[in-house]
This record gives sequence, C-alpha cells and structure tokens, in this order.
Amino acid sequence: MSTSHTAAAKHLRHWLATGLLALSGLATADLTENTIDVGGVPRTYLAYVPEQLPAGPRPLVLVAHGGGGSHYGMVKLTAAGFHKQAERDGFLVVYPKAIERMWDFGDGGAGEHFDPPRNDLAYFEALIRDVSAAHPVDPARVFMTGNSRGAKAAFFLACKRPGLIRAIAAVTMTLPDYLADDCAKGPPLPLALLVGTEDPIVPLAGGALSVGGEPRGTVLSLADTLGLWKARHHCPVAAYTATTLDAEDDGTQVVRTEWTGCREAPLVLYEMVGAGHTWPSGLQYLPEARIGRVSREIDGSVEIWRFFSRF
Repeated sequence: MSTSHTAAAKHLRHWLATGLLALSGLATADLTENTIDVGGVPRTYLAYVPEQLPAGPRPLVLVAHGGGGSHYGMVKLTAAGFHKQAERDGFLVVYPKAIERMWDFGDGGAGEHFDPPRNDLAYFEALIRDVSAAHPVDPARVFMTGNSRGAKAAFFLACKRPGLIRAIAAVTMTLPDYLADDCAKGPPLPLALLVGTEDPIVPLAGGALSVGGEPRGTVLSLADTLGLWKARHHCPVAAYTATTLDAEDDGTQVVRTEWTGCREAPLVLYEMVGAGHTWPSGLQYLPEARIGRVSREIDGSVEIWRFFSRF
C-alpha cells in the first residue's frame, strides 16, 4: 500500500473515531449512555428518550455508526436528525457502539479479522432487550438504519434474525454478498436504500470495498441488491414511480424510486446523483475530494423515519 493511501485511511479513521462530544446544540431530552453485559464483556449504547413519551408500546429506531465511527459521532453525523421526529411522533432512538469502532459480522476477508471475535449479533439482541426492559418498546416496530458498515449491521441483523427488525434503511451501502442467501428469504422486510452515485468507497457496480486502499469486504451491485428484494417480495419489475428532487444548488439531485405492487413489502431507492459516501443533509465530515459531497436535497433522517412510520 502506498504512503498516500495509508495516510488517507488513517485520516478517515481518525475523524470517524472522534467522540464528537459537543452536543450542546441537541434537544434537552434524555440522551444517556448505558452499559450492558454481553458474554462477560461490557458494551455501551446511547439512548434518546423524548421528554413526553406517550403511554403504551412505542417504536424503537436503531441508528448504527460506520466503521471507525462511534455512537456520539453518529449523533453528530446525522445532525441529531431523528431527535425532533422522536419528540413529535413519540419513538425511542438508540445509537449502538462497536468495540474499537468496528462491527464484527464474521464476514471474513483481509482487514476484517477480529482477535478475539466480537459477538455483535448477541450485542444487538441484548441491547434491544435492555431498552425494552427500561421503556415500553413495541417489539413489532423495531427499525434499524446505519451508514456504511452501520448499514451492513442493519442488513446483518435483519437477515440473520428474521422477524427481529421490522424494516431497514441502508445508507451508502448495498447488500454484502455473503448475506445474499439469508436476505433472499424470510418474512416481509421493507427496505429503503440511500446511495450516492459518486461514492468512492462503495462501488454501485458491486465488488470490493476499500478505505484508503484497505479491503473492507465485497458487496452486490445496486442492481443486484434491488433485484434480490424485488424477487423476495414479488415486485413487478416495470411497476414503479420515480420523482426527481433538485431544489438545492448543491451539485446533486435525488431520484426517489418506489416499486409499486410488491406483494410482501415496499422497496424504495433514493439515488443521490452527484453525492458521495455521505449522509444526506448530514455533516461533511471529510473534504469532498476524499468522500464526495453531501446532498442537501433531502434530509436522510426525515426520509428514513417517514419510511419507517408506514409500518
């Protein structure tokens, strides 16, 4: 690996690893760090609880950070976008935290071996149990989103534990190839994909992922990811509606496509034309030359909750 590639990778990981604790601009409701025991290992997560949580079972939204990130960093990256909606609509928001900033899904590949292995599947299950013990969570309305490797976490949990997650929204990630068989079957699983056409890390044509030249597994193409979900939910190939959003002078536009007539569950794509490996209307956490630009045409958190709130 060249020195420049190594420096780029370290720079990316350095920002993503930063705690980003300056949360003074957030709403004043409870944002607490909680610790749980997972097989003798202490694990933490952040929980955001609205000040006026309505009575009765409430939805839970898991928001997973990417590789090199953190739970606090994810709050900053998304500009705390889920919090205002949680206050308005009465749901819980949880930000999981990986050990040493990297989720372990047992997917192998150079650069993805963990010693010792972390049982992140058990962690997510324990996290949901812990939140549900403290708050009135509706088990039929647990949703998950994430960016980059956090989106991998959403695919992983939803497809490895069918029925645990009601719907997922994957940002800057297509389906990891090793999950294709698991994700091709199971109960209805609504999916929203939010991807940038100029993503320098996740190839929409499929293939190997890399961060600064370091391998990060392989993924299906965007077309194959959509094709797998269309087949799973019996979506008519030609039945869809598409809307182009281009109100902001930001060098991007968003094409929102929803396949209609899917027999089991909805499938929605937000194709962010001109955007990179970024959260829509989120923080431009590195220069455009490194990760591409942020689209301001949509607010990712708003669109994701709008999707989840349908179920």
